[in-house]
Amino acid sequence: MRLIDADRLSAVLQKNFGHTGGAAVLQQLIDIAPTVDPVEHGHVVWRERQFTGPKYQQGTCLKCGQEATFILPPMESDEVPYCSACGARLSDDFQDYCPKCGAKLDGEPEHIEAWREEGRT
Repeated sequence: MRLIDADRLSAVLQKNFGHTGGAAVLQQLIDIAPTVDPVEHGHVVWRERQFTGPKYQQGTCLKCGQEATFILPPMESDEVPYCSACGARLSDDFQDYCPKCGAKLDGEPEHIEAWREEGRT
């Protein structure tokens, strides 16, 4: 697909051909053509947040083999994803688009860039 500037094309048609038969038909086709809204691009921003309570995890007890719920000790903080375009909190299994603003999340996450600068990747 190739996006064009319909207003500029109309101006060129008007300047070079006026409202002659073929130019008038082309102008009508331009006017009724579907439009495409520009896509806003963003990326995932991982930020630390304070974690205030215990986490629960399902698992199997190593002693008796029964299914059990374990209480994990509270962590001081964890990392959560946010949208760089609108700042909305994303679920941990986010998709390619922000559910709030619709930005396409195709940029590189910020924490990965920071890791590369520190030489960790």
